[in-house]
Amino acid sequence: MPPPYDLFTHRHRFAAWCAARAAQRGFKGGTNALLAEVFESCSLLDLLSQEVSSWPGGQAEVDALLRGNCRGAQRDLVAAGLSDVTYGRAAKLVAIYLKTMVVLGGHEQTPLGMMLHPPIDAILLAALSRDPSFSRAHRSLWRRTRWTQLGEDEYDEVIASLRDAGLAENGFWRIERYWHPGA
Repeated sequence: MPPPYDLFTHRHRFAAWCAARAAQRGFKGGTNALLAEVFESCSLLDLLSQEVSSWPGGQAEVDALLRGNCRGAQRDLVAAGLSDVTYGRAAKLVAIYLKTMVVLGGHEQTPLGMMLHPPIDAILLAALSRDPSFSRAHRSLWRRTRWTQLGEDEYDEVIASLRDAGLAENGFWRIERYWHPGA
């Protein structure tokens, strides 16, 4: 008899699909099935199935969790035969999955929900780079950043700049007020 199909499993499958769709644009060979498969073997599924009180509670822990899972996604996708698997692509895949599972799953006020990195893409970066309330240096960085080409160090630089600009306060997920799908 198959295991019971519960809301957690339902949300996991939807989150994996959302993440795959968001990350696959221009990703040769990056099918929904292949990209979503990453979440079947990573540590996120086990972590998220635990009590919320056992989730990471500090920024260093959250950053380490994300870094490890981005590296793991990158490694798994390369092992599956994909090329051009940049850290930026892996980070968007992981960020969308966690946004769907944690933030949109009703855990937006938990430490993990508040500190998760937002999905970095061209729409978000372009909108941020047009806002004159941010420093010229930040806007310049965001304008020239190509998320699909980000290595780990460049990704960390973008995240640090977003934090430095005050965009992680009161929940990093709130940065998406700058993200408009029609832009």
